[in-house]
Amino acid sequence: MHESSVIVVTMLFSIVTAIGFVGWAGLVLSSLTSAVPVVVMVLAVARSIHIISAACSQPVEPAAS
Repeated sequence: MHESSVIVVTMLFSIVTAIGFVGWAGLVLSSLTSAVPVVVMVLAVARSIHIISAACSQPVEPAAS
C-alpha cells in the first residue's frame, strides 16, 4: 500500500508542477493541452500497477547461509 501512495503523490506533484509552470510562464491552455495531465495520470497509474504487480509476483529466494 505504501508503494502505491508514493507513486500517486509523485505523479500528482509532477502534474501540479507542470500545470503551475504553464500558468507561471503565461502560456495559454487550450482544450488539448488541458487534457494532457489526465492522459499522463492514466498512463502513470497503469504503469505503476504493472510495476507493483511485477514486483509482487517475483518469487522470494531463500537466504543463503
